[in-house]
Amino acid sequence: MVKEKEKEKALTKDRLIGMDVIGSDGYLVGEVKDIAFTVGKVGMVLVMETKEGETREIEWDEVQAAGDYVILKPKPEVAVEVPAVAAAPVPVAAQQICPTCRGPLTYIDQYKKWYCYRCQKYA
Repeated sequence: MVKEKEKEKALTKDRLIGMDVIGSDGYLVGEVKDIAFTVGKVGMVLVMETKEGETREIEWDEVQAAGDYVILKPKPEVAVEVPAVAAAPVPVAAQQICPTCRGPLTYIDQYKKWYCYRCQKYA
């Protein structure tokens, strides 16, 4: 079993440089060539050379683990919200105004509520 002190050991620049970088899918992505940071910005980046020979910077927040290898976190999937039901048309005379942005509200019949597309919330 690995001792707690070995788990908490800091990674030095000399140790990181030359490490293979493994993607979240388990495949080799490249090799760490250097470590850098931007003045005035928190955090550091790994400067990596990809298998294709290109240089790429990887934010430290993208790293899941580092030991014998640097393993990257899975990239979050971007969810696209699609309205489940189209808004029912409302006669102009009954049109409501958003109290926040003063834009037009749309009546969503399914929820029996008025919705503001500008503010993206129910009024």
